[in-house]
Amino acid sequence: MKIVHIGFGKTGTTYLQNFVFPKISKILDIPYIEFNSYYDKKIKKKKIRYSPLENYSIKKLPKKFFMSSEDLIGIKWQMEEMTRAFEINKNFFDKDCTILITIRRPSDIFNSIYIQNIHNFNLVEERSFFINKNNQNLTEDDEKKFNLFNFSYKTIIDLYKSFYHKVIVIKYEEISNLKFLKKILPKDNQILSNSEFTIGKNKEINKSFSRIGVRIFFFLNNFFNLEKFQKSVENKIKYNPINLYQRLCNKLFAQMNIRNKIHSFDKINFLYSKYKINLNNLPVDIFKLDKEYEDTKY
Repeated sequence: MKIVHIGFGKTGTTYLQNFVFPKISKILDIPYIEFNSYYDKKIKKKKIRYSPLENYSIKKLPKKFFMSSEDLIGIKWQMEEMTRAFEINKNFFDKDCTILITIRRPSDIFNSIYIQNIHNFNLVEERSFFINKNNQNLTEDDEKKFNLFNFSYKTIIDLYKSFYHKVIVIKYEEISNLKFLKKILPKDNQILSNSEFTIGKNKEINKSFSRIGVRIFFFLNNFFNLEKFQKSVENKIKYNPINLYQRLCNKLFAQMNIRNKIHSFDKINFLYSKYKINLNNLPVDIFKLDKEYEDTKY
């Protein structure tokens, strides 16, 4: 059995990779391979455009394994990148691999994508961030934006089904109620009700920025370049410092880490209100995409 989870991200992937997939591997008695250790990041020299595998030579995989990386679906989760990533993935994972795809309601995933970009200091106003352009009409300025042109879960899923013998699609809602386990584990396995798979306290892993947090980012960016400031602070922090002076410096610089400050503020639950994009700012029929997601059974 060979299982490859290729994404999407923002679908509970941190929880799945840390708490669920390794346990499923043990149940199935197959090795769980850490993607980033198997494909060493250090040898990547060129800029990645489509897939984290694009700069690697094909590496032989075990006869049985479980691997997960949400970037395998495509680095930016835009249609051109995902189509190119599919062609790359075919060279690394043969058609006998079971492809696992996790998806989420489009309006929710677009919301998460926007907040993640703010988190990464890509401070583009929401009304300008989402575009709907043919790739031939894209400009250099559009690199920092998210192109919704022809976005379709069905198109990507059908693409993988055209090559792979088995493609399993898991909706985000199936993760919390454990229904997704039935798609992966053998029918006679009784682990489906095991409490160790319940999300519990891990449900809020990677808590996203609040409305106030996003506003603070934009406000501060009016006075100085947040991205440059953040990089400057991070470059001054030395890992595993051996002397007291550097440790004290690390503590000082940590206090200047704007991103961490926002995360600390957002931990105050009674003040927390998740940032939500205005769906009317999306240049596609998002309500149609959401309905297709809800109505389609995979």
